[in-house]
Amino acid sequence: MILARLVPAGVVGLILFFLAFPIVVVTVVSFSEATYLTFPPPAFGFRWYEAYFSNPDWLNPTWVSLWVAAAVVVLATFLGTLAAFGIARLPKAMRIFATGLILSPLIVPGIVVAIGIYYAYSHYGLVGTPIAMVLAHTCLAVPFVVTSVPASLSGIDPRREQAALSLGATPG
Repeated sequence: MILARLVPAGVVGLILFFLAFPIVVVTVVSFSEATYLTFPPPAFGFRWYEAYFSNPDWLNPTWVSLWVAAAVVVLATFLGTLAAFGIARLPKAMRIFATGLILSPLIVPGIVVAIGIYYAYSHYGLVGTPIAMVLAHTCLAVPFVVTSVPASLSGIDPRREQAALSLGATPG
């Protein structure tokens, strides 16, 4: 009986260790004073962090990445939530078609989507611009929002919407 509990817990523990150990090693090595990759580090320091934070060639792309990420989060959440609300109100046949259309970036292999986006952007000179990155990442993030929002919507009592409509609220 005890063995039946310990074996699955041990397997899960080994899996978690296997997944987390590389992160721990990289984190420890990042504080190394060595000029090359060694584990364990010969001495600890902030050499690599000083080099990173003092170099604008690293910081400028970091700020662009953070800006793109923030914009994608806002846009994908907004558009995905609107799409989920709209899909929930469609008739069943149209709901299946719309869901399939919105989820298609998840079905098509990523490299195919990337090549298609690159080809489309190359015609307009948008390749590598922050706005293009925001649009491309938003297209890839919206399906994740559309798959998770209906789970939250299913927990809302439909009588609340009926009550709001009876009090003068507009549909939608």
